[in-house]
Amino acid sequence: MFRPGRAKNDVLGDVQWRGAFLGACDDDGTSIMAVGFQIYPDRPVESGVAANAIFINDRFQKFVPWQSGRELGISIDDPQGVYMSIPKPRRTDDCGWLIQHAAHPAFKPDDLQKELAELRPEPPYGGFDPHELRVDEKRNVELRGQFNAARLSIGMPETEVRSILKSEPLEAGKVEGSNYEIFGSTEILNIRQQPGDEYSNILVLYREGKVRVIHRVEIGLGPNYYWRQSLSELFTDLPRPDH
Repeated sequence: MFRPGRAKNDVLGDVQWRGAFLGACDDDGTSIMAVGFQIYPDRPVESGVAANAIFINDRFQKFVPWQSGRELGISIDDPQGVYMSIPKPRRTDDCGWLIQHAAHPAFKPDDLQKELAELRPEPPYGGFDPHELRVDEKRNVELRGQFNAARLSIGMPETEVRSILKSEPLEAGKVEGSNYEIFGSTEILNIRQQPGDEYSNILVLYREGKVRVIHRVEIGLGPNYYWRQSLSELFTDLPRPDH
């Protein structure tokens, strides 16, 4: 399935387009995309081992181990001391972290087996209203399928992006050297989240009408407008919302 050289759409189609889209960009004519997965052993565990699939020019190249935001230079210590770390503000066209991550050595099979053996057992279920959970999880599956940024590709025309996502953008505008569009939803859902389970919005940058950068936009918790406010705090060249 994850065989080096295999086409991205074939690989992700075989796993029903599951996985957490992490980012995509053009690096001097080479397209790079990273999609995160959780790998599980044959026993109930609390969570799997994080491994990110790297696609080069729309073909699978390798799995690399998860790296922290600090390692990739996209997280900093929280000056308020509330969180262990917070996203480091950067420009929308800054993809150095993704280029660095794609250059990381592949996950060694022995290292993966060791991490799988050390996983903790699954905790007992609880803490959610079953009816609300069923309704919201069904809706989450619909949104995750529709706004799956891994279906897009670097170099894709703007019209094809809208066709694949079956949506008009929530917002469109300009940043230095590029046009941008944000696709997705403003819905806040109550689901039992495992990494990659929750839907996310998409920020697409275009140059000369073609995709050059794709960002995952996490919705998070809180009021519907919060994700958009946070997005402008993360990307310094993105216009701030009016409210």
